Amino acid sequence: MGAKRLTARSAQVSARIFPNVTAAEEDYDHSWRSAKTTAGTASSSLGDIHAEAPSIVGGVGDEAFAQPQQVADKFGRSANVTTTVRLSNAVLVVTYEGATYGTDENGAIDLSRATPLDESVSRAAAQTIAQNVVTAFVLHG
Repeated sequence: MGAKRLTARSAQVSARIFPNVTAAEEDYDHSWRSAKTTAGTASSSLGDIHAEAPSIVGGVGDEAFAQPQQVADKFGRSANVTTTVRLSNAVLVVTYEGATYGTDENGAIDLSRATPLDESVSRAAAQTIAQNVVTAFVLHG
């Protein structure tokens, strides 16, 4: 007999390094404006994406914001939180996502029974990873 549920989580981290702080501030500001304009729900033949308005995150880097999203498509439903951080002349982006999937009697994933991870769990994980990345940059940068 197979498992009843499977929880999948993933994290992606990217860094953009600029020649100076001003260029990084401009990139961060552009990311903030883009996040504000994508807030709301967008639908297409591929599925639906609902993005919350971005919110400021304190205590991570020089400035940071987070934006939760929920996705519903042919693969089921999932959620992610993207935390964007500016640290001096670098812009770091951490995306944490996941879902819990129901399984059939053989343990195979049933995409129709997907439940997104709780936003508070995803937000906390994304911010913790972002803080760890910032710490690594400071210690090894």
